[in-house]
Amino acid sequence: MSTFSCTPFDVGVFITRVHVRCTASVNIGGNSIAWWSYPTSDSAGASRFLSLFETAKATSSTLTIYYDPNDLTGSTFGCGKTDCRRIYGATSP
Repeated sequence: MSTFSCTPFDVGVFITRVHVRCTASVNIGGNSIAWWSYPTSDSAGASRFLSLFETAKATSSTLTIYYDPNDLTGSTFGCGKTDCRRIYGATSP
């Protein structure tokens, strides 16, 4: 598991995912990753992530995103393989 420090720039809700875009990105395999998503198929988890994303954006807080850089399964719910990764956890101070 890897971590990334994210200052939220954009928070979104779609039928298949919730996501956050950060002001900075991380390079993974030559790809600039600034989007982090979670599937809405787990509605309780998606709701918790969305709440954390929105609060961090509204309060200008930094998130710590937990992710697997090699996990490309987010593409099944709209997270692009070249600019997005599925998140497994997030914390905010």
